[in-house]
Amino acid sequence: MIQGAAEVAGVPPAPTYLTAEEVGQMLQVSGKSVYRWLKDDPTMPVLKIGGTVRFPRERLERWLRDREQGAARRRHAPAAVSRPAAGREART
Repeated sequence: MIQGAAEVAGVPPAPTYLTAEEVGQMLQVSGKSVYRWLKDDPTMPVLKIGGTVRFPRERLERWLRDREQGAARRRHAPAAVSRPAAGREART
């Protein structure tokens, strides 16, 4: 079996699912803040099983990137501006 670079270096792989406290540590806020955000924003990615709440790391990181202010948008290029065909005047 081939081991990943992290395993070879003795570093455990990053967990796939995070607790609210781990998300809070990542963002330098309390776990309570994470739960409050979860309550206030239904788009926040979460997995709820019984009384257990976990956050899928990859989806959460993507969700956070999409909310960065001033970040370069990775959206589609704006649609071309519609212009009148040659020989036609635009109406005003």
